[in-house]
Amino acid sequence: MLDIFLSHIQNQHPYLVGGKVIVAVSGGLDSMVLLDLMSKLTDQIIVVHINYNMRGVDSEGDEDLVRAIALRIGAECIVKQADPAFLKAGNFQENSRNFRYTVFDEVADTYNIEYVCIAHHADDQAETVLMNLVRGSNSNGLTGMEAVNGRYIRPLLTMRRSQIASYAESSGVQFREDSSNGQNFYLRNTIRNRVIPVLEDFLPNISKRILATSSNLKTNAKLLDTLVTKTITPYLSAVDQNMHIDKSILEIGPHASAVLGYYFNDYGFTADQVENLLHPALQTGKYFESAAYLLTNDRAHFTLTSKDQQILVETRINNPDFMVTLGNGATLSDRADAGIPKDVIHLRKENLTFPLLVRSWQFGDRITFSEDGSRKKVKKLFQEYQISRANKSSVPILVNGDGELIWVVGLKKSTNFNSKENGYKIYYNLF
Repeated sequence: MLDIFLSHIQNQHPYLVGGKVIVAVSGGLDSMVLLDLMSKLTDQIIVVHINYNMRGVDSEGDEDLVRAIALRIGAECIVKQADPAFLKAGNFQENSRNFRYTVFDEVADTYNIEYVCIAHHADDQAETVLMNLVRGSNSNGLTGMEAVNGRYIRPLLTMRRSQIASYAESSGVQFREDSSNGQNFYLRNTIRNRVIPVLEDFLPNISKRILATSSNLKTNAKLLDTLVTKTITPYLSAVDQNMHIDKSILEIGPHASAVLGYYFNDYGFTADQVENLLHPALQTGKYFESAAYLLTNDRAHFTLTSKDQQILVETRINNPDFMVTLGNGATLSDRADAGIPKDVIHLRKENLTFPLLVRSWQFGDRITFSEDGSRKKVKKLFQEYQISRANKSSVPILVNGDGELIWVVGLKKSTNFNSKENGYKIYYNLF
């Protein structure tokens, strides 16, 4: 497996070789194997372990093992303690996930590390697809997890659990068994321990079949997203702080409802809500709610409104001493004390041309992301970080006076401006 892994990294994730990375390590089989493999690629590893304090001495044992192995390979180890009472207040699985990803982001920001490696593998992918299927997910949910999702990298996503276990045995990788994995209290465990084994009896290699289907759907989803965007864009118009969708889109044919359903799903609206919205007898002025948006049936158009109305206002920065207040209450400023610093960019001042501009995303935006001058579409960046259509317009973009993108704030810094040494600093601050 080692040769397969190394070849995969060279082909798909060459930036991990010799790079500074965070490895998320629970102490279980998958993450301990990932840590062992990553230690053969780079000696700049920071191990991050979350102790959920849910299993008494077993939780302590997990933490002790992770600390010991990190020490053995010469990696810094950061352990964060979770409060069980907080995790149990509501959805435990969701709270735990939110807690650990918040920790990963905080450590990555603090140490200025671009990549966080997590140990999801091919069998996890198959389980995720089945979970989303039984939950009634749309086609995007059936594509599973991305190998690269912003700063999060899944180097083992093409590897089977059996390969990982075999490598651990042959290489002497130490790990701990979590007894809760054998319990079927959570849906994922039930699918892993009961559903997939039954399906295997009827369809050998069922996980492989699921993964093949997921891969096909991923290709189709990208095509579908492109087609929906191309179809609906001529009917969109921004009016004040609302988005209008002209009802003449209904004249394109029977697939209009599918296009609108796909589009509104990004804003949190369900298939049933969209079906009711399009009912011929629906009264003018009737509206539907998602978590963050209102969708109103007006006479000539559908109106999409943000409940928060946190719209980014285009702002010019005329000199190096400034503070810009963003729509979400955050600020961009040359001062670190203008809030709680969430991110900072060090700029080569000689490359700046004032006035700078803070604005939202525009079609065709690209940012330079590597020293060889390679550029990436910001739209693609949003896809990698899973920024929905609904939230694209709220992401601040800092633009140089000559029109070149400097910073997609919180996501990507242009290598043409970002200085590895201390330079002119601009802070992204939260309140």
